[in-house]
Amino acid sequence: MKNITINPNSKIAKTAKFTFNYLHLIIIIAVLLLFNVETAQAQSASRSAAPAVQVQPESTVSEVPGNPSTTTASYNAFSKNKSVAVSSSKLIVSVGVYDLSGRVLFSANGIYQYEYKTPALDAPRQLVVVKALFDNNTSASRNIVLN
Repeated sequence: MKNITINPNSKIAKTAKFTFNYLHLIIIIAVLLLFNVETAQAQSASRSAAPAVQVQPESTVSEVPGNPSTTTASYNAFSKNKSVAVSSSKLIVSVGVYDLSGRVLFSANGIYQYEYKTPALDAPRQLVVVKALFDNNTSASRNIVLN
């Protein structure tokens, strides 16, 4: 067999590296979309079983096992100057900010406020998931762009 070596600075190597990174990004987006579809199906099933529950269409709401609740919170999250601000109609107990790989960028517990703002995060501009746990044992998450 003949061994073939490719110069890492060649156009072929750079194109292959770009293609691999691009495909990796597409796979991550596909997994996130699949997760959102499954979550939406679970939410629609829970809405038909309990019509008293009102869910904002942009949030993912789930109940913590062991203490069921029938009310969810109106929840909003946004980013400005590398910090994340969250607000809710229910008391916010904890907030977590995660990147798409699942790494925790920020976490705070014992907040017990209706509004909370994180300190500036040391992270590049990226899509993050902001998850909040409320005092009625419900949680909600939002996908936002960290500016």
